[in-house]
Amino acid sequence: MSSQQESIEPLAMGDSKPSSYTGRMVGLDCKSEPCYQITVVPTQHNPHAVFTNNSNIREILINPRNVRRTGFGFIGAKRIEPSLQGIKGIDAWGYEVLLLRNGLLELQSPLSRIQFQWYKAESGIPSHLNWLYPYGVCEYPVTFMRLVKEIYQAAGIHSQVHVQQEYHNLSGFLLVGRHPLNPLFGTLEHERNVYSSTAPIVSKHTVDPNFVPDQVAYSLVKDVYAAFGLGKDLIPLFDAKHNFTP
Repeated sequence: MSSQQESIEPLAMGDSKPSSYTGRMVGLDCKSEPCYQITVVPTQHNPHAVFTNNSNIREILINPRNVRRTGFGFIGAKRIEPSLQGIKGIDAWGYEVLLLRNGLLELQSPLSRIQFQWYKAESGIPSHLNWLYPYGVCEYPVTFMRLVKEIYQAAGIHSQVHVQQEYHNLSGFLLVGRHPLNPLFGTLEHERNVYSSTAPIVSKHTVDPNFVPDQVAYSLVKDVYAAFGLGKDLIPLFDAKHNFTP
């Protein structure tokens, strides 16, 4: 295991959001509707860690590197708007990624979004079931952590980073193991599970400044599959070194 992977240390599930966290984004009600949320913030609090008016920072939000423009994660903002204590990028579907001056970066998405519901009928998933498309589950944290890396490097942030990923209101959602193009995808009962709990799936990690985005994302994805009772051998789209390989 690489040193970067070893630096990923889960926090206790009861831990609260870091004190520098300033509040949720508007527009989604994660208390009642199925939604995805991922948040990062530097462990060293600095209210001026990121100059959000900087043109380079804004360009990164609009045109992040190392993303698939036809992929299933965050592919860039269509426009930038001012927000309390920072800025927000609005993507092509009208959803937001929030960047605050203290370095907090947060993305929310409803699970009804096509990235999470793609390929359902073609996979033979019963119409009455909600599901999580594996590409969305895997690629959202990958693109987000790559975005974090790019912004933090540009801003000169060198502290450890708190990472928190949340899935809310998942009861009744289905997750299927293996790659969607695998001939066995969805055919084996023990490789597909419905989430029956009403509790959110919450992953908390602290990573070193030299974190590898894909490896952090893999750790988050592994937590989701484990919550569905699926082993890491059923996680698709990552190679043996936990690099994203679509």
